[in-house]
Amino acid sequence: MQNSRILGLDLDGTLADHTFAKIAIARELGYTLSPPQTASAILRHIMQPEHYRTLQKRLYHDFAPHSPKTVGAEEALDELRVRGWDFLVISRRGGEDSQDLARQWVVQEYAGMIPSEQVFFVEEDAAKNTVAKEHGVLGYVDDQQEVLNYLASVKYRLLFDPFENFLTKTPPHIFLMHAWRELPQLLAPFE
Repeated sequence: MQNSRILGLDLDGTLADHTFAKIAIARELGYTLSPPQTASAILRHIMQPEHYRTLQKRLYHDFAPHSPKTVGAEEALDELRVRGWDFLVISRRGGEDSQDLARQWVVQEYAGMIPSEQVFFVEEDAAKNTVAKEHGVLGYVDDQQEVLNYLASVKYRLLFDPFENFLTKTPPHIFLMHAWRELPQLLAPFE
């Protein structure tokens, strides 16, 4: 990519809304969750580790291909695209089948905005920084603060926090975004 305005995007919990899928799977495993508890940083402390792994496996293999887009994401990205931004997805996801399903979902749901060749998968969250650096990512949106901490090469790190779980727990180098409609204004200084 030659554009200097490149926005990196996480997939699960950021572009794809897994809130109700997580609630349904957790219920089958014996947990009753509210939507704010579905944030990965919260959920992994509520569930037993083996249940959390089961939830993730089922989510990525059974539910992910049918997940809805996060409300407002398409509109915000379309506005940014018109203003000259390019996008790439950098997602931690193992397994070729799971990656293929996720890539198909992105290309279908964000048609015309994120082509297949701009969707990257890594095995570990820390590897997101390598991909971001190689592609000159200026900003990155993720729903997990610990992932954003790995992205040292990215100038503008945005934490997508739709349930306001992290209002008082966010370091100064990470910017909070509670709704996608906020994103175009947050990125305006870089235009």
